[in-house]
Amino acid sequence: MDEDWFEDHDGELDPPLTTLVEIVREAARTWPDCPPDRTTAMVFPPELDEGDEEDEDAAWPDDGYARYDAAFDEREARGTTVVSLLVDIVDERDNLLVKVLGATVAGDWMLCSERDVRTLRPVPSEEVTPLETTGTPEELGRLAADWFTEVMLRPMVVRSLAPSVSEYSFTTPGRPTPGDRWVRNAPAER
Repeated sequence: MDEDWFEDHDGELDPPLTTLVEIVREAARTWPDCPPDRTTAMVFPPELDEGDEEDEDAAWPDDGYARYDAAFDEREARGTTVVSLLVDIVDERDNLLVKVLGATVAGDWMLCSERDVRTLRPVPSEEVTPLETTGTPEELGRLAADWFTEVMLRPMVVRSLAPSVSEYSFTTPGRPTPGDRWVRNAPAER
């Protein structure tokens, strides 16, 4: 069986979240350089798995994403499933994961943002404007699809800063500055 974008392998999505994911999945089919295996749907059901213990001492720094943390803290008490749709942006030449984009939904709330490639937590970004909003699953699905599409269509370049040190950034269409290499969505050669 062929894999699909944002596959829910465990069948944990309820119908409203399935609708949301279907809307984003349909948009993902149009994104350049984004095969299904670069997308993930992480589903966090309302109950904690047996053996999981919340660590009261483990707190994330105040990074401006308190509502994101609260969505996970409240999921058991409110009986809310949280889903994070994640997209990996990869440098094909170097086979390197360089950025992760994510949309996290809890009930009628959603945050779309760039994510840390290791922790998958939202990170502040000068290049990717986060979107925090509320709405119905259909509205959130359309907004997430539009947000992902806008970012996924942007060109990306890499600049070598030093041996083994590179900086990846989204850029405007056109020509990269000297020393930059196109990573994705390069303009067509004339």
